[in-house]
Parts: sequence; structure tokens; C-alpha cells
Amino acid sequence: MHRKVTEDTLRDLDSLGIPRIYVYNKSDLRGEGLTSLNKEGSDSVYVSARTGYGIDALLDALQGIFQSGSREVEVLISYAEGHLLDRIHREAEITSESYEENGIHIAALCPAPLADILEKGVVRFSAEG
Repeated sequence: MHRKVTEDTLRDLDSLGIPRIYVYNKSDLRGEGLTSLNKEGSDSVYVSARTGYGIDALLDALQGIFQSGSREVEVLISYAEGHLLDRIHREAEITSESYEENGIHIAALCPAPLADILEKGVVRFSAEG
């Protein structure tokens, strides 16, 4: 019933396309015959805060959501854009980083919002320089 209310609310807000995970706590207390097994690719994760069951599955599911829409970005960031470099280090998975005369060359797997900023606001790296 709670899930139906959630789905109805998301529909009313025109937000059904937003990724989500349904997390069911206290899986250690579920009755016999009720599933508490986590299945890869499911939008439901069963956890037990008391025993720690399912926490790894929940973290994997969250990582999957955060990485959906992520893309590789290769940019040259000016040395004056230190705040942007800090954000990349916090939010992205850096695959290479080198300090060059004109700035910092970064290749990284970035969440879509950060990739959008990087692609619009800084110099994209190219072999031609």
C-alpha cells in the first residue's frame, strides 16, 4: 500500500522517470514465505540495519543510479578554476590527470550534471591542442 501511494505521488508530480530504489528495512524480521532476497536489477532492496544484511546490495544499487547517465569527459581546466577541479575530484572517477602549461588535463567518468558543466564551461581537450 505504501508503494502504491509513493507511485501515485510520483505520477502526480510527473516524476515517474526519476530513478528510485525501494528500500525495505527489517528484512531479518520478515515472516516465513516472504522474500528478502535481493535480485540484481530490481528496484527493491531488502536490508537489515541490525544485522547489516543487504547494505552492500543497497550501495551497489545506489552506485548504479549515480552512474546511469554518466559519461567520459576529457577537458583542459585552467589553473584559475581550482573550485571545478575540487568538484571533479569529489564527484567523478578520474581516469587520468596531468598538469600542463595551460592547465590541468583531466579525463574522467562524470555524472551527467557535472559532465554538462564541464562540456559547456571549459576547454575540451583535443589532439590539436
